[in-house]
Amino acid sequence: MGEGEMFIGARDRIKIAAAISVSLFFLVLAGPVIAGKTDLVPDWVIEGVSTVRPALTGDGGALAMVGGALVRISKDGSTVWRWDPGKEAVTSIAGDGAGGAWVSQGRRISKISPAGKLSWTYVWEQKVRSMEPLPDGRIAVASERGAVLISSAGKFLWLYDPATGCDT
Repeated sequence: MGEGEMFIGARDRIKIAAAISVSLFFLVLAGPVIAGKTDLVPDWVIEGVSTVRPALTGDGGALAMVGGALVRISKDGSTVWRWDPGKEAVTSIAGDGAGGAWVSQGRRISKISPAGKLSWTYVWEQKVRSMEPLPDGRIAVASERGAVLISSAGKFLWLYDPATGCDT
């Protein structure tokens, strides 16, 4: 090859073809946005949803606080069930992937079944800040001063206290 010439091998051609394919794919997706097309319409809208962050159910539905109750909403927007949490404000919601939920209210964590019924309640010594469901049915719960792991049956499994370094 002479000076300034470049050899493009099979690997380079594949990389170039892949880059072009990806670019075209994103151009097709972004085309309506680039052209200013904004006729996207939601499938459904629920009025009166509180500021507590909603959670997904795993089957296309959602869990949200609506009018003071926890509501399980199907993927078509209809109400599957409603659960009344009582007077204490709900601070967070987590879906269990099967249509049920965990709800925190101050220091209390409640498990709501896929049928919308209270399964169990666990009371922790600290105010719940966030909850993270685990694939095996347990839930990790955090506060500003530690974390606790609760079984799918509502039993204490593990505690971490960063102030003492205690991991039990």
